[in-house]
Amino acid sequence: MKDFSFKYYLYDRAIEILSLIVMAVLVLGLCQIFGLKSEAVIMVAILIFVAILGVICFGYFRQRYFYRNLRVNLAKLDQSYLIAEVLDRPDFLDGKILYDVCYELGKSMLENVSKNEQVCQDFSDYIELWIHEIKSPLAALNLLAEKGRLRSGRELTRELARIDNLTEQILYFMRAESSAKDYLFQGCNLSEVVKAVLLTYRTQIQLQNMEIETRNLDRNVMSDVKWLKFMISQVLANALKYQAKKITFSAEQAQRMTILKIRDDGIGIPAEDLPRVFDKTFTGKNGHGKNGEHSTGMGLYIVKTLADKMGHKVEINSKIGDDSFTEVRFVFGEHEYYKNVR
Repeated sequence: MKDFSFKYYLYDRAIEILSLIVMAVLVLGLCQIFGLKSEAVIMVAILIFVAILGVICFGYFRQRYFYRNLRVNLAKLDQSYLIAEVLDRPDFLDGKILYDVCYELGKSMLENVSKNEQVCQDFSDYIELWIHEIKSPLAALNLLAEKGRLRSGRELTRELARIDNLTEQILYFMRAESSAKDYLFQGCNLSEVVKAVLLTYRTQIQLQNMEIETRNLDRNVMSDVKWLKFMISQVLANALKYQAKKITFSAEQAQRMTILKIRDDGIGIPAEDLPRVFDKTFTGKNGHGKNGEHSTGMGLYIVKTLADKMGHKVEINSKIGDDSFTEVRFVFGEHEYYKNVR
């Protein structure tokens, strides 16, 4: 920042100063026209000169104090966006505007810094949790290998599926937390997407003897195919984890929207947990699934975050006890909306 010198101040205020001088000359001219004595005209000229000089000097020293204080504090601060916190708001217009701008920029920067720090902390916490969780199936595989129980492949398949699901979760968690729009909208046939997910999980489905039912899935929606497959797979993985014997995939058209429903007959979710199932790391009372699997509480959070990014809605309803069930609904807007978004 350049030094706030008197020379630069005069240059910046040149038009205002010239205007004052012109006005002073006009006033002196009028004094002559109205026949004031020479001594009076001289006295008026001196008073006008002193007044102009006083205005110039007052404005200069007032602004000089603020801008020099600004420069000194900027040099001292490690985080220059906090400059408004160490300055007093000036009493001249240009300074007020500059101060207000610095204040708003600093406030915005603090919010972004706080948000990024929270994202980094959340990611660090999740990595720590993920590492802990992935050790469980790896330890199980090691134990099975030592006991020579891998010949059937049943336990191996289950533990490898857990590893694959955890790996997919961390990949899509990073995408969900990223501000980049790395999704690609295209036409997706729900029947084909669901079949692809079921094919991926076919071994786990067979091991658990889960019954699959599909109804009216031959409908097209606009979405990112990979993201949609992941979201559906997380719902299916939860159904497998929480002892469902049957899962139903169905679709319907309602009010210019397409709704995909995924309903399973697992153990259900307690009513008090339902409002929080999409919260990050929330596990609730069902934190442990079948075979002692511990939930990370991240699957549905990632699903909700991805859905929000793409403009989809995701809803959940559940019941425990007799006739327990869990139903997850994905709501897609009509095609024209997403074409406009693209």
